[in-house]
Amino acid sequence: MLFQLNIRKICGGSGLPFLSYETLDKLESVLPKAYEEQSNIALFFNHLDTLITLQQRELDKLKNLKKTCLEKMFV
Repeated sequence: MLFQLNIRKICGGSGLPFLSYETLDKLESVLPKAYEEQSNIALFFNHLDTLITLQQRELDKLKNLKKTCLEKMFV
């Protein structure tokens, strides 16, 4: 959320920029109010993370297989 708000515009200070609690307290954030919706969103992202992990493992296995095949071909 802070990256999307262009945090440099809301920081205070000149030499060493800072972000105070009062400034953060004034920011509005958009969050689903219903717990069920939040839970469904969390489940979706967990499922997505699982799929990404599985695909990464598959890619690593294929890279290893390619390396092994090339080593056997060019002895």
